Amino acid sequence: KSGMDSAAMAKLGEYSVLLFGIFVLGGCANFARVHLFGNAALRIVRNLRSRLYKSMLMQEVGWFDTKGTGELINRLSNDTLMVGTSLSQNVSDGLRSVAMIGVGTGMMIYTSPQLA
Repeated sequence: KSGMDSAAMAKLGEYSVLLFGIFVLGGCANFARVHLFGNAALRIVRNLRSRLYKSMLMQEVGWFDTKGTGELINRLSNDTLMVGTSLSQNVSDGLRSVAMIGVGTGMMIYTSPQLA
């Protein structure tokens, strides 16, 4: 005998298909997460830039004498981009970590309720 009967081979095939499906689902979820949070980051940056620009326009004329043109442009472009990107990345990573904790805890309870 080959050591494995047809029932065991069928079960192995089922588990392989299930595992493949889980990997595909995980990949799709990761793609959606990256896409959605990327769009959120762009919206955050757009809103930050708009609010900062409006705030700059409301300043007294003398305020512009104390600030350099390069500093103002840097605030408007680079700083807002950094804040928006880091905010969306941290929220995304935090939600992913919470989901992993929930799934991991559920798997532990399913595997052995006494040990969980």
